[in-house]
Amino acid sequence: MSKGEIGAGGATRDRELSINRMDCVGCSALAPLAIIGDTVGGGMAPSKAEELIVDFRLEKEREERERRERES
Repeated sequence: MSKGEIGAGGATRDRELSINRMDCVGCSALAPLAIIGDTVGGGMAPSKAEELIVDFRLEKEREERERRERES
């Protein structure tokens, strides 16, 4: 993901990730936070959010490779 690819209310080109403003998700002590899949990251800054997204995509690619290997 390149910087500026997605902004508040937007989504990535593949529609896999989006940024949404939320009033409350029950984690005020961690604010600001990001939720990616099942991962909740607190104390978010743009660079930290980018790192979570990269980790999410790497994990997804790894899972896809493993799935293809099992099927072959």
